[in-house]
Formats: sequence, C-alpha cells, structure tokens
Amino acid sequence: MLALLLSVLGAWVDPMIGTEATGHAFPGPCRPFGLVQPSPDTGNGNWDHCAGYVGTDRRIRRFSQTHLNGTGNTSLGDVAIMPFVGKPPADGDFSAAYEKCDEHAELGYYRVTLANGVRVEIAAGVRLARYRITFPEGRSGGLLLDFPYGLYREPESEVLLTRACRVEKVSDRRLRGQNVSDVWTTRRIGYVVDFDRAADSLEVLAMRKGPQYAATFSGGGTVEVAIALSSRSTDGAERNFAAEADRSFDGLVAEAKADWANYLERLPCPFADEAGRKSFYTAVYHLCIQPNLISDVGEKPRYSTFSLWDTFRSAHP
Repeated sequence: MLALLLSVLGAWVDPMIGTEATGHAFPGPCRPFGLVQPSPDTGNGNWDHCAGYVGTDRRIRRFSQTHLNGTGNTSLGDVAIMPFVGKPPADGDFSAAYEKCDEHAELGYYRVTLANGVRVEIAAGVRLARYRITFPEGRSGGLLLDFPYGLYREPESEVLLTRACRVEKVSDRRLRGQNVSDVWTTRRIGYVVDFDRAADSLEVLAMRKGPQYAATFSGGGTVEVAIALSSRSTDGAERNFAAEADRSFDGLVAEAKADWANYLERLPCPFADEAGRKSFYTAVYHLCIQPNLISDVGEKPRYSTFSLWDTFRSAHP
C-alpha cells in the first residue's frame, strides 16, 4: 500500500516547476524541513539566482548543499563541489555545460550528465547530502571542493560571504571544517566531506578567504561523496554524519520518497486533471521544504529560514 502511495503521489511532484524566470526554486532533492538541499548552481551574485539555479542557463558552476526556496533574497549555498575531467583548469573556471535533455529531477533524486561526460546524481538525507559521481571510463577525474563558496545577491555582499573558514585534512578520504558567514545573518556552518575511496591527491588550489581543494581520482569510475552539515560546529557535523552515513545512495532516495508521502497524503487534491494534480502536489512539496531544521541529531528540534515576507502571500493563507 505504501509503495502504491509513493508511486502515485510522488509522480505528481515536479521539482523543475518554479526553476525558470524568477520562480527562485531549485531542482535538487531534499527532505521535508531538512537541513540540506543539495542542488546545482548555474549563477550567483544577482537577484535572478536567489536559489542558485535558473533552468534556462546552460552551464553549472557548482553543486552546493543548502538553498533557499522561492525567496526574494539570496543566501546559503554552503560547501560547494564541482567535478572535472583531467587536470584542474588553469584558468580556474570549473563550470561545465549541459543540455536540458541530459538533466532529470524527481521527488528525492536529481541527475545530470555534463558536456565533459561526467554524470552527477544526488540524494538527500536530513542532515547529509550524498553524491554519486561517475567519470568517463578510462579518464582521470577530479573534484573541486570550494569551501569559501556561498550564494549572495549584490557584489557588496560578497565581502560578507565568508568571515572565517577553517578546513582540516583528516585523510585522503575526509576533510572537515567550519565557516562563518554574514550574508543574511551571522551563521556558523560545520561540515564533514567524505569520499568512499581515497583520492590519489588532495591539494590546496587557492586561498580565497579559505581553501579550495582539488581531489583527483585516476581511472575514471564512480566516486560517492557524502557531505554532512551542522549549523553549530564541526563536531556537530561529525555526529550528523555518523547518524546517516550508513544509508546507501539508493536507500536515501527511497527514504526521501517515503518521508514526502507522509506530507503529500495529508491534503486531498481538488483537481482531477494531470496539470492540476501536478501543480497542486508540487505546491505542497514547495510548502514543506522550509523552515529548515538547524539542530543537530539528538537535540531538541529547532528551525530557521522561514521567510515571512516571502510566505505571507501564499503559504500562510
């Protein structure tokens, strides 16, 4: 019965709705009111990209782990990554082109194949994002880890983006650290980044208020990357990682669909036609993305990012 409910209700959610023009929605997966919303960013530094993504763009610049949904201002975009093929680009431009036909988003799952042949798949836990990155066969691949990255609206806000950034290389499979950002409000972001296999090299590329690392993996194939966050500390991110790291990629996708079904089934759909059902259930989905959980595992639940200015016209009525 649950499987039937998931297939029926989940099929009506289209995460791509609201991602064009200035809908300010993101296509990546998330949990109801979860801490993480891993998703691609196609632009930054302007009002159009409040959610980091505009569906008519044709280049992805980063994949970051937190995003606002439907707001009129810009923030978050914590802990960005970006895959590349071969050596890190000498000009520092890690962005990659993609075609719309090579992109897919559904409830709890996102996939895109970039023009360089790299396939990126994303699943989301409550406090942990998981990526399955497949490099072209026989080609060495790499991953940019852009820790000072974040989303901002005006150029003058960029100076507030990262007030502090401390990163520790734990091993060739793991880094951990903490940022302080003053965009929107003062926030502390603790994080753990873990690979399922050791990188051949893990080196600092640049320092821009904090380090950008390049992790390289020879021989192509698939690398899974798990990123856990905390709104308080690196130790909190470690605890959050431990609580969800045992979930497989496919297991996270299935859990996300089950979590969403619990919310989608609560409101009876007033529409019988396909367009009406898709619009209705996607609206319920967007309604339950925020406010976002900001407490660590084992703590009393606390929430934030509830933008009253952006919700009083629609969500509150």
